[in-house]
Amino acid sequence: MDTGRRPDEICQLRLDCLTHDGHGEPVLIYTDSKNHRPNRRLPIAEATARIITSQQADVRARFPGTAPRDLPLFPRDRRNLRGTATYDEPAFTNTHRQWVNSIAPLLVTTATGADGKQHEQVFDRLAVIPYAYRHSYAQRHADEGISPDVLRDLLGHDKIGTTLGYYRVSEKRVRAAIDRVSGHQFDSQGRRVFLDIRGLLADEHARMRVAVPFGVCTEPSDVKAAGRPAPTSSPAWAAGTSAATRPTCPSSSPTCSSCSPTANGSRPPPNCRTGPKPSSPRARKRSPSCGS
Repeated sequence: MDTGRRPDEICQLRLDCLTHDGHGEPVLIYTDSKNHRPNRRLPIAEATARIITSQQADVRARFPGTAPRDLPLFPRDRRNLRGTATYDEPAFTNTHRQWVNSIAPLLVTTATGADGKQHEQVFDRLAVIPYAYRHSYAQRHADEGISPDVLRDLLGHDKIGTTLGYYRVSEKRVRAAIDRVSGHQFDSQGRRVFLDIRGLLADEHARMRVAVPFGVCTEPSDVKAAGRPAPTSSPAWAAGTSAATRPTCPSSSPTCSSCSPTANGSRPPPNCRTGPKPSSPRARKRSPSCGS
């Protein structure tokens, strides 16, 4: 779980898979099964090393008559008198599934509901599979700012494009990157433009997140209408990004709430006269959608 190795690589670990580097830090020795590269070295945490040490002691106690060099770290439970047979991936996956099912009630997380309040939500136990730990390993390291080239080596990938598919760039990291760079930007008068950058970020956040009665609005200027129909000069009106802002008749006011479609889809009142007066006799002809 804490090493990010593939399930079959975990099954094939040898009893003597733990060593230390020149600085005394723990290192895991494993075989990259996908690329056929033995004796790969992976730096691991002290907590992970202690778990491996405990497992080593347990295996030696179970099979005292077998030489340590012949023992795997995870010997098979059945039909394995000398302890030399290892777990295979299907057996490991099945045992893992039984364990996850036994702790399913404990798999809860905190989520924010539509009302803005936090509540407990049960995690989907079917999503907890051995290979998911490899993706979690990549995501945790990426969230801590580990560069993609280093993460590629940690995961044992040949191509960095493969590594990039193992994690997502969170909004928190994007905002932190922008804030870090914007702190060193100045305008022609020597003033920092940090505040201007933060304003642009706020608009972009509104573009992606703000909800309107007919869905999610993707135009920040439409959000400034505060729920009312957007002016015809607004980019939201021209782009059609908000279904609740497009006027339904030529005679309606740019901000006429009575001419805009309502939530139940009703038509505007037939006596709508709030718009500007027509400038030509040809435009005096009433639109069918504005009454008879």
